[in-house]
Amino acid sequence: MAKTRLYKFISADGKVRAAGLVCTDILNKMRINQNTSPTSTLALGRTLIGTALLASQLKEEQAMAVQIQCDGPMKMVFAQSSYETSVRAYIAEPQLPLSVERGNNLILQPHVGEGTLTVSNYIPGHPVPQRSQVLIQSGEITEDLAHYILMSQQIPCVINTGIALGHEGVVTGAGGLLVELMPDHTEEHVAQVERSVKMIGSLSSALGPKVTGEDLLKMFFVGVPGRTWVHPYDMQIACSCSVEKILNSLKLLGEDELRDMLEKKEVVDVQCEMCGKKYKLEPPQIQEVYEDYKGLH
Repeated sequence: MAKTRLYKFISADGKVRAAGLVCTDILNKMRINQNTSPTSTLALGRTLIGTALLASQLKEEQAMAVQIQCDGPMKMVFAQSSYETSVRAYIAEPQLPLSVERGNNLILQPHVGEGTLTVSNYIPGHPVPQRSQVLIQSGEITEDLAHYILMSQQIPCVINTGIALGHEGVVTGAGGLLVELMPDHTEEHVAQVERSVKMIGSLSSALGPKVTGEDLLKMFFVGVPGRTWVHPYDMQIACSCSVEKILNSLKLLGEDELRDMLEKKEVVDVQCEMCGKKYKLEPPQIQEVYEDYKGLH
């Protein structure tokens, strides 16, 4: 898999900053791991890309997570990214059906409904993450993330994500732009960003096989003086799963089912829902879980 790099931009006057990202291979791997339908891939991808773009504006060793909980069929979608762009993501309902509007564009709102968007910020030295929450406004995820930034940080911004899907839901393009207006920006800066949004149109159509985050920034900031540079880290999937966590989760099965597994001397195959890593649990390990469970009850 080719390296996935995020790029940044700041205008010459320092009033507009942006980040651009293309992560087609990473989203495609997540789609395969979680066996997502096109609609679920869209929800997973928008959340992942938006979170990674926002996290890239943090400081070294900081991270953030975005979780949307809703009363619609989607139920929940989660993404986490560090400043170093180590990412993971998960959707509770991997097989959402198709829902389209005019032009055959996939839409998410019917699957989301009402709910909340919670952002958790992880700062080294702070044992508890800082959390803030807003109500879902549109259900299309990227607009809700932009609303969160405006409400929590008073920073007007645009988050534009594009996800192109091919035969059998294969991700042929996945990328996004985060554009933020800094303090003391003028109405001309606002108009400039609005013109660029109209000019670039659908980001999905701009995502060719060799397009990078730097290319997206160049498309958006045509004629705008500024500096573009590459984020110093490769984007990669980094899950926090472990055999210890998997074993601990077995306690949720209850005493009867654990005892039944021991009597059958089963070797249990478990796969992490986020990263797809497979674990093989032997009877002695299950016996330890069973003894721990009895000791707690």
